[in-house]
Amino acid sequence: ILFFCLIGFVPRFQGEWTLYAVVSISIFFNTIGVEWLYKGIEQYAYITIRSAIFKLIALGAMFLLVTKPEDYIIYGGISIFASVGSNICNFINLRKHVTLKVLVDKSFIRHFKPAAVFMAMSIASSIYTHFAVLMLGLMTSDVAVGYYNAALKIRIVLLSLITSLGAVLLPRLSYYVSHGMTEEFTRVSVLAMSFVAIAAGGLSVFFIPYAYDAMMILAGGEYLNAVLPMQLLMPTLFIVGISNLTGVQILIPLGKEKIVLQSIIAGGLVDVCLNLILIPKLAATGAAIGTLCAEVVVLGFQIVALRGVIIPLVREVQWGRIIIAIAVALVASLPIYLFVSGFFARLIFGALMFFFVEGVVLLLAKEQLTLKTVHDLKGAIKRKNRTDASDADGGN
Repeated sequence: ILFFCLIGFVPRFQGEWTLYAVVSISIFFNTIGVEWLYKGIEQYAYITIRSAIFKLIALGAMFLLVTKPEDYIIYGGISIFASVGSNICNFINLRKHVTLKVLVDKSFIRHFKPAAVFMAMSIASSIYTHFAVLMLGLMTSDVAVGYYNAALKIRIVLLSLITSLGAVLLPRLSYYVSHGMTEEFTRVSVLAMSFVAIAAGGLSVFFIPYAYDAMMILAGGEYLNAVLPMQLLMPTLFIVGISNLTGVQILIPLGKEKIVLQSIIAGGLVDVCLNLILIPKLAATGAAIGTLCAEVVVLGFQIVALRGVIIPLVREVQWGRIIIAIAVALVASLPIYLFVSGFFARLIFGALMFFFVEGVVLLLAKEQLTLKTVHDLKGAIKRKNRTDASDADGGN
């Protein structure tokens, strides 16, 4: 209701009523999608396969149906289809897990208070992750919105590689906490923090010098003014990766979701205040600075609140080896950045060099997560070989 009031009465929105109406479909599909149920029962194979299929269909439709600038409404519809179309499958598949019927049960009230905290977290998080786009549109121009969105979309894609780990680990860590399995909780949390340090740290460092090439490939030469905002947003890959760990994977399983909410509200307030000051002067760059500072505040708030738990975990992570690996990888990739011509070749070969060198240095330094990953891969290969051998013997 609020959304349609905005597009009905705010002059800035009325000009694109059709586009807003199309993308508003996501409100309905996010409601029936109950993605949280499938995450809670850890059906990640189903989630991944279903999501991949819809995104591949959307990609094909994008190439077939979007051929000129005037097709932006079709583009909006396809984007919504890619992100929430799979929620139709979720709703249809729901009958395997629950029975849908009218039920008068007053016991649901006891669940409302903790659920309200999570709802407030989602609302507060939306303010400082999406409100900058709204403020840019109202305070500057659609051009500035386009620059910021180009940088933001690249950040979102990269960030999804990091934060997806949190959704996978939350049910498992909650199980460990509820059953008093402290050692398992600590072990998994340390490995998760090591993963964030390696993956998010590497991505943050790599895409700062290679932002120009990434923007040329993904957005084109008209969006070069988005390079600086993208570079300013890249450190948030690491910051959000860690805050996702401290918040979603540690504080929430420990029953401290109110602290997460308070940290998000603090970050949102900082973001809004900085946007009011910086956007009129710096446009998209100002919005990027506001987002970066907001993420720092969120992480700082959570670390202070969680210092008794987080400090022992931080000490277990082999930060020195990870930092050395990333530094060596950056130095190794610089010759490609300096001497390879062509932004596509430079980005691809630079990425291959950077992450290969990072992995090799981590392996030589005997970093714990890297060694565990190699060990698990060897074990999986041996098990597969034994299975193939036993199948061959059975056939004979």
